[in-house]
Parts: sequence; C-alpha cells; structure tokens
Amino acid sequence: MAVYTIHLFRSLLFFSLAIQCYSIAVYNPACDVIPNPARLDCHPEPFASEAECLRRNCCWSLVDKDRTAACYFPADYPTYTPTSNLIRSPCGLSMKAKRAPGAYSVMPDPAEEVQIAISFETDTRVRVRITDVKSQRWEPNLELGPPDSMCPNNMKYSVGLDINRLGFSVSRVNSSNKDVMLIDSTGIMASSFVYADQYLQMSFKIHAVHGYGLGEREEAFPLDLHNWKRMAYWAMDDVPRPSTNLYGVHNFFMGLSPDGTAFGMFLLNSNAMEATITPFPSLTFRTIGGILDFFVFVGPTPNEVIAQYYQLIGYPPVPPYWSLGFQLCRYGYTGVEEVRETVERNHKAGIPQDVQWFDIDYMDKYRDWTVSTAPEYDELTLFINKELPDKYNLKTVVIIDVGIPTQAGDDYLPYQKGLIAGVFVNDSRTGKPLHGRVWPGETVYPDFSKNATAEWWYECARDYHKVLNYDGLWIDMNEPSNFVDGSNDGCNPFSKLDNPPYTPQIAGGKLNFRTICPSALHGDVPHYNMHNLYALTEAKATRHALERVFPGKKAFLLSRSTFATSGRYTTHWTGDVISSWQEMASSIPQIINFNMYGIPFVGADICGFIDNTTEELCIRWSQLGAFYPFSRNHNAIGNRLQDPAVWSVSAQKAIAKALDMRYQILPYLYTLLHEAKDHGNMVIKALAFDYPDDLATHHNAKQFLMGSCLNIAPVLAEGLDFTPLYLPKGEWVEFLTLQRYQSPGKFYPVPAPLDKIPVFYKAGCILPMHPSGAMNTYEARKMGVGVTAILFNGTASGNLIWDDGETEHGDVLKVNISVSKQKLTSTASLGKGVRLGPINSVPLAFVRIIGIARKPSVVKINDKETNFTYDREQVAIDKFEQHIDLKNSWSLTWN
Repeated sequence: MAVYTIHLFRSLLFFSLAIQCYSIAVYNPACDVIPNPARLDCHPEPFASEAECLRRNCCWSLVDKDRTAACYFPADYPTYTPTSNLIRSPCGLSMKAKRAPGAYSVMPDPAEEVQIAISFETDTRVRVRITDVKSQRWEPNLELGPPDSMCPNNMKYSVGLDINRLGFSVSRVNSSNKDVMLIDSTGIMASSFVYADQYLQMSFKIHAVHGYGLGEREEAFPLDLHNWKRMAYWAMDDVPRPSTNLYGVHNFFMGLSPDGTAFGMFLLNSNAMEATITPFPSLTFRTIGGILDFFVFVGPTPNEVIAQYYQLIGYPPVPPYWSLGFQLCRYGYTGVEEVRETVERNHKAGIPQDVQWFDIDYMDKYRDWTVSTAPEYDELTLFINKELPDKYNLKTVVIIDVGIPTQAGDDYLPYQKGLIAGVFVNDSRTGKPLHGRVWPGETVYPDFSKNATAEWWYECARDYHKVLNYDGLWIDMNEPSNFVDGSNDGCNPFSKLDNPPYTPQIAGGKLNFRTICPSALHGDVPHYNMHNLYALTEAKATRHALERVFPGKKAFLLSRSTFATSGRYTTHWTGDVISSWQEMASSIPQIINFNMYGIPFVGADICGFIDNTTEELCIRWSQLGAFYPFSRNHNAIGNRLQDPAVWSVSAQKAIAKALDMRYQILPYLYTLLHEAKDHGNMVIKALAFDYPDDLATHHNAKQFLMGSCLNIAPVLAEGLDFTPLYLPKGEWVEFLTLQRYQSPGKFYPVPAPLDKIPVFYKAGCILPMHPSGAMNTYEARKMGVGVTAILFNGTASGNLIWDDGETEHGDVLKVNISVSKQKLTSTASLGKGVRLGPINSVPLAFVRIIGIARKPSVVKINDKETNFTYDREQVAIDKFEQHIDLKNSWSLTWN
C-alpha cells in the first residue's frame, strides 16, 4: 500500500509588529496582513456599515465599494478549535472541533461542535464532510457512484489538516515534482469558517487561473478568477440573462492552471447558496442549510476531472436514435392544421425532421394529461397517432407541466386520484395541499419524493399514452414555477424557513419568489431543503414511468430544471432564451457546462424563443444548432414564425445544408453519446479541455469541439462573412472544402458566407458517418454508415458504437477502424444485451480517405480491386461490388 502524507498545519499567529487596524474590546484583529484580493466578506448582507462590521470584530476598509469587501475577516478570527485527537485509518481521517470563544455569532443557532471526516474514496477522489456533532442535519439523498471497495493504494493526492483552527487542504501528488496545493482552507482562509443552522460558510485558496462550471447561470466563460464575483444558486423560472440564478443548480467547479493541469470540486448541498470568487484567487461557498460535503477530483487533465465527476454523479443513458434528428416546436400553434402546414412546408423545402413537439396549447385549458377540446384540435389524436408517424415518419413529444389544476371538475382524474393518494406538497400551516397558480389556474404540486407519487405519475402517463401516442415527454415549469409568490395564501410570516436570517443574492430577494413556500412539506421534509431537488425527483419519476410505458425501449425525456445527477434520467435545454446574437453566443458555454455536469444531450432553442428573430440570425443559429447534441427550433406565442421553411429560398438552402451536415455526422455523435455513458467522456467540450497547455484556448468561448475530431466555429455576429477560427497545433481539414491547415496554433480568418458554418476535421481521426441526403434518421440508418478517415502522417484511428437505436440494454456493436502503412483495417465485436435488440446488417455506405498526396494506382477491398475516385487528396469509394457489413472485419489497401 502506498504511503499517504498528512500535513498538519499550525495557524499563523500574527503579532502586532505593524499598526493594528482597529482597537476592539475583545481582541485586536489582524487586518493589515490581509491583502485586498484575499478579503473574505464578513458582512455579505446588504447595507454593511463600519459600526456593524466592528461589532462583528471584523476589519473595515473601503477600497472599492462596488467590488471589494469593505468588511472582512481578520487573519486570526476564531472559529473552531480541535477537541479530539486526529483519528487515522487507511481509508481516511477524522477529528472533532469545538466552537471557539469570540467566533462569528451574527447568525443564530451556531453548532457548538463539528466533526470533519475525510474519506479517501478512490485514487483520484477525496471526500470531506463537516457535520454537526449534536444534531443530524439535512442531506440530499442522491444516487452517487460508490467509493472503491478497498481503500485506495495509489492515491494521487495528499490531505492536510489544521490542528489549531479547523481547515483542510488537498494537494496533487506529483511523482517527479513538488506536490501542488489544489485547494486550501487553512491560514487566512480559515477565518471565514462559519457553521450555524441556516448559515454555513467555508473559503478556499484555489490553484487555478481560470474557472469553469458553477451553474446554471450565464457568466463569463471561463469564470474570471482575477476579479470579484458573487453568484447565487436557487432554481428559478426566469428568462436567461447574465448574472442571475436560473433554472437549475450545479455546485461543481473546475479550476485550470497555466500548465494545463486541472482539478474539480463539488459541494453536495441542495439548499440555497452562494459562491464567491476573489482575485486571490479564492472560492467561498455559503449555504443556508444542510451540511458541508465536498468532493475533490485531482485530474490532472480537464477531461480526466470531468470523467472523475461523472463517476460520482452517474453516467447518462444513450437517447433513442430518432432524438438525434432535427426537431420542430412552437408555443402558439393555432391548431392541427397549422402544425400540418409547418411539417409539410419544411418537408417540401428539403428540411430533414424527426420530431414534432407540442407545447401547452395542445392541452384542454392547459391541464396536464388532457387534449384540447377546441375545434382546431379535433384531429389531434388522429394526427399524432397516425398521420405524423405514417405519412412523415415523425415522432411526437408533448409537454407536461408540474402544476395540477384543482378546479377542472370531478372527472379530472389526475387531481382526484392524486388527492386520494396524498401525492401533493402540503402547506405546513394546514397539512393540506398547498395551492399556487400556474397556466391552468389554481394548482397543486406533486411531491415526487414519495413512492406513491411515482406510481400515480406512471398511471397518468400510461393512461394518457392510450389516448395520445406520444414518443417522449417534456417536463417544464419544474423549478417549481408559481405565478404567485409562495402560495395563494402567502407564506408563514413567522417561519424561519420562509424568512431565513440570511438570503443569498437571488433574483427577487426572497426564497418564495416565483415558487412555492420554503416551509411547504414534502412528507416531513420542508421545501427549503427540497427546492433545488424538485426537478430531479420529477425527472426520476418520469423516466421510470416512461420505462414502464415503453418497456425495453430507450426513454426520451427533456427537463428545464436540473441538479447534480439529473443526467442519469433526463436531457436538458437551456430555457426561454431571447432571439439575439448575444444569446446565441451564450449558448456555447451553456452547452459545454452541461456536458461538464453529466447532461451531454443538451441544446438551446434554435433561433431563440422570446422576441422576433431575423432571417440572418436564424440562419446562423440554425448552423450552430445543427451541431448541438439536441437540435430543436422553438419559439414563443406572438412572435413571427421561424421554422426553416418560412424564410427565403436561399435561407432554406443554407439551413438545409447545415442540417445535412448534422445528419451525416450522426453515427459519430451517437458513438460519443455511448462513450459518455461508458466512460464519462464529454460530447461537447471547450478547446481548452483537449488543449489545456495551449493558453490561447483557455478563453475561447466562441468555438467548441464535438468529441476530439470536429472543431466548430459558428459565425456569432451580424453581417460577417468570415470567422476568426483558432486551430490548435496540428493538422486540420475543412469539412466542406477539404482544405488542409498545418497550424502551429493560431487564428485563421476563415471565409464563412451566409450558407456556410466553418467546421474542421482533426487529422488523425476516423469518423463514422451517414451519406448525405437523409430526410430523417430512419432513412439515414437504412443508407448505412460510411467511413471518413483524415490521415495524419499516413495514419488515423476511430471507432463506431452502434445499436438498433431504440432498445435499452440491447446488443451493442463496437467497430474499431485504423489506417497505417496504406491499409485501412476494420474489426468488430458484438456485445449481447440483456434484452432483445439485435443489430441487423450495418452496410458500409462509403469510404473516404483524406490526405493521400498522389492518386493511387490500385485500391482493394478485402484484396479485390474496386473502383474509386480521387480529388483534392481524397480517395472516395461510394459504390461497392461486394456487400460489406460493418459487423464483420474488412480491410482496404492502396498503392
């Protein structure tokens, strides 16, 4: 077993050799030794004053009232002093600490004694839990990847504990160099540690120059660690806009250093919270409930950090193949005829489509699990059950909101049965269901934490599918949203949950803003603890319902609100984005972030949801959206139509061209989704994640990688016919023109007329691809899968992971393809599934080998000569004299 190192730090004692900041009755705080960038806020509430600051025994000094904390902790502020000996084991450490005299007493009910327990969970993951010794506190019950069954014996980290004033540090162990401190809450960072009933806080010096994650918010990408930033987290229904809390919560941070190494940090806590960055740089977590439960991932590369995080929060299931196709939706369809006209005009315009979506206007008075009784929707069930699948080969996804109407009559069974089963969130004052207001009027909210609710929800989904043959579900308004604050009867003015002593800087300034009362009850658990988990519990219940409605099939579910581990159950879209160039550009960091959070199948509403788009914006956004994992055009009621076929003929052709590129790369995208499930690989990632030692990639928020083989650089500003594209060191080949770039690592002004999005292959890759021209995924799969190899010094490699596209846990085909010494070799292995889902023949559709400098004299497949074409250093074979099945081994040679 490897020897692990324990560093025991004594806190620095700052004696007054310099002039003290202030003279205070209890003691003289060490203020001068705190550099401005390291100030930790002692008065995060509004309206800090010098008098109140000094009453807290903190330091006061105005530097920049808009950014820098004027009231900050002194270096030797008392917190918690260890009271027990350090307990060591091969799997961890633990120690108890007692609250020191003079500790932070602003917030009520401080914990008098805490315990820190450090668990060495894997070789690259350490867990640090700080709990109240005398009180069992709320902890979210998530499905997490377990620690190793045996204590790790090759740990890549060491842990330090301060035995004088509670704090800890985690370092990465380097075999050849000095260990690198990743996070450190000792020393001056320890001064801000607070552990009260509704106010817990801990600060860390972090070893990073750039930060990623901490969502769901629209922030600078990467996070600016050289400035002051305070970010709040509390799920909320709002239009996405910069610097506010949004639909979901993901307390995961990744730090990136100039040398390209990275680490990750996850706080397992579901309560309202804040994360504050200072330019030290430091990171402070401040939460108003639960415990402090940190996981640290030591990497050392960005991609390894994310894979380690996936190992903890769970791997995302592969969605059905049809969901990879292009999809259309609109809130505000006037009836079946308008939907039919939309589908028909796009089909005639050559726009591929796989799914037609229905927003709340298909319901009867916006009531879940109903069909509109308006005459315009008389044909809806026939249209969805027969016409869409039979005539257009389209799937259907319908929206379901969380609010269940209370005044829909005795024959509205979802409410009546739910009331009998006791499945709704209760008002803590009455013990009866809490009433709010959403689209259908007065509503109640399902308590998805109950087993009875999951069964009731399944019955709703099952019975509804007998009426409306939907293929997937879209769960919305699940923050949960409320059109009144708290409830129709307000909230309890005397409840410390509805009126906590500290409220993070969330939109609206109060916890019940646009949602239900924090004091509302999920069984005996207050919504105060469950709010950020609400959508996760709904997603879990809905996925399990879909698995029963469609037994043995891959379920499709889309959710607006998410939390850590949501990727196990649902996909995501980025909400009600505005139709603007800024929001289109902001979608790239959001897509990357959610790939970090374990939800790789994600997209934004193409062309924007709110306000009127323009033809140029819609073309450019459609080009970008063609490379989102989830690709859907959706907009709001009252706005102009924006589906591809409403624009000019030239615009239709430009959008169709981009979507045709999408359908070509679907086998590659599907393979990446399998690799996310199997290994925790990101589908979409920032250039910095693959090229972390290239500093020019660290700030790049205008490009992204799909896997490691496609570099996508959309046009993100109006009126441009080129884009500045960064190509990291290596060889890159443009997707459409096959122009080759030998890049030392620099920007190139790449032409991008209105009908083109710059996309580049990475040389050395082999991509599985469909032929051009498919109008849906059914056609694409029938056309087979081709091989595109882009040579680098005569070699390339890649793979295909394939199944029948619909069976969960069915057979899986894995094909490995490589090129070396003028020979392409393909070998296959078939993994048998636990369910029937046989893979029929996977015909080889074409072979393209890019990067052959001279035209070959002969090309052979399986030792038999074959016809080929040669153009722009590309050998192409589009017709085969012999049938080649990718389930079998085969080879190609040339000379």
